[in-house]
Amino acid sequence: VFISSFTELFYLPYYLGYKKNFCRDTLSCESILFYSIDLIYFLDLITGFFLAYYDFEEFLIRKNCEIIIHYLKGWFIIDLIEAIPLFTIFSFNEKKCIEYEKYYLYNMDKTNFHYSFLIIKIFKIFKAFNHNSSMSKIINTLNDYDFFSNWNDVIFNLLVTISLIHFCSCFFIYLGRNFYNGWIIMNGIQDNTFGYTYVSAIYYLMTTLTTVGYGDITVFTTYERIYQIILLIVGTCAYSWILTFISNYIK
Repeated sequence: VFISSFTELFYLPYYLGYKKNFCRDTLSCESILFYSIDLIYFLDLITGFFLAYYDFEEFLIRKNCEIIIHYLKGWFIIDLIEAIPLFTIFSFNEKKCIEYEKYYLYNMDKTNFHYSFLIIKIFKIFKAFNHNSSMSKIINTLNDYDFFSNWNDVIFNLLVTISLIHFCSCFFIYLGRNFYNGWIIMNGIQDNTFGYTYVSAIYYLMTTLTTVGYGDITVFTTYERIYQIILLIVGTCAYSWILTFISNYIK
């Protein structure tokens, strides 16, 4: 579950933003990966009803009824939502790709828009991060050093920052590739590799969040302008929070 949640956290935005636009076989590598993760999440839901736990007084609780009640009050709802095999359901109902990739690439197929709901899968990372014993041992070891007062906050905030940058960049690519006359075409980078497009999206994101705005990459569609407005509002708060976080730890 720990490995699967990290995989979805970083691969799912990339898949939705780039890979989803291309034709694929029924048993492609992406399909096998998501089928496997759906299975792992389902097994995690089932085993949650049988896992003993420690109460506040550090007593090990093994009674089935108490375990079930504790699980229902805890992570059950999140595990239930994450266990829904959305990718499997969507893939069975998916239409075949259009023969010409470029037409498929830059014309939004609204029947595939529901794949965006796969984003809810990334919230599994919160449970995996909190319950993984290996991560706890690493954090406890780092806490023995006095460079940072709390390595748990450092790692968590760093993970959140990197994940948000990755997700927002992939979503920006998603907008540019799925709507007519998006920023990818209008800025003349449609023939470049994904790596170049990905770096361009991060570059645009960082210049927008830091309110620098060089203007060499601009938005054109209504959806992209709405996205930029959200970035400007949220980005100003996030940028201020990051600077405050860094300065507090330096002090």
